[in-house]
Amino acid sequence: ITDKSQHAYLQRKNVNPFICRVDKYDNLIIPFFSLNSNEICTIQYIKPDGSKLFLKDSEKGYSFLGDKSSIPQSNLIKRGLAVNHDYIDLILITEGFSDAACIYQETGYFTIIAGDCNNIAKVVEKLKTLTFRDLKIMFIFDSDDASENGINRAIDVLGDDSKVIPAKPICCYTRERFKDFNDFYLSNNYTPTRIKNLIDTAIYTAF
Repeated sequence: ITDKSQHAYLQRKNVNPFICRVDKYDNLIIPFFSLNSNEICTIQYIKPDGSKLFLKDSEKGYSFLGDKSSIPQSNLIKRGLAVNHDYIDLILITEGFSDAACIYQETGYFTIIAGDCNNIAKVVEKLKTLTFRDLKIMFIFDSDDASENGINRAIDVLGDDSKVIPAKPICCYTRERFKDFNDFYLSNNYTPTRIKNLIDTAIYTAF
């Protein structure tokens, strides 16, 4: 799959497929990588109607969109976060693919997909074990209590370990009338400049 016109969900969310593939049932397939081995540990399926599921009883791990995201999937396993983090100084973390995709396609910023709010703290815990130079983290999360609680747990995990992650993370709330960042994106008629300005202003204010 190479274009959003090839799948109903991508069309509705106005995002490019990036690392997605499509199975014979017309489900989007998004690879997620293990936090321990950096190999594919599960797959998220997104149906054309937007319903989502992971492989049963699998580790959730993480997925990501970055400047390596367009390379073949076989190389993504070798070139994932754990072996390619030395050049990164800013990471955005989202719950879902559509939020990550609209942010990445309008800003080009490296974006991690946690899969859900309960997995964000686990992703952050892994980031703390890697050696970054002046890493900054920004959380983009949904407008609900569960999402906010997930971010707060992640912030607790980060603590004050400035040797690993010197910049304080920030939370970029979507406006109350929007369910998530993609809703905000769609409400602005896909205005790239406004989306990038919003993210850049939040980064500038925080860091």
